[in-house]
Amino acid sequence: MMFEAEPDTTYLVEIMGAYQSVINTTGLALVLDIPSGSVIGQAVAVVTGTTPGMIEQFADGVSSGATPATRAPNSNTALSARYLVNVGSAGGPVQLMFRSEIAGSAITIKAHLTVMGMRKI
Repeated sequence: MMFEAEPDTTYLVEIMGAYQSVINTTGLALVLDIPSGSVIGQAVAVVTGTTPGMIEQFADGVSSGATPATRAPNSNTALSARYLVNVGSAGGPVQLMFRSEIAGSAITIKAHLTVMGMRKI
């Protein structure tokens, strides 16, 4: 999931969707890779019926905080994220990146259940 960003432009990026893991303790780190400038945002997943897990993005491709687990193995876990992207003098691709919290345990972003949208602000 990506879009081409214009130089010297600010975007609000929102992601809504679902992910899965084969192990319920494997969490997800979700960030944006940007061509230049700055980015800040948060991704939230509901890891139980009432408990959210959150990570923060504070720089290009960098996250902090506890990565949320999954609701149950091989089942959809809802996620949402919002980012403020201030593109600098170099425009180019803004790309969604994600990783697993545990080496050797894969995370799958669910196609047809996940969307990324953006708008200039």
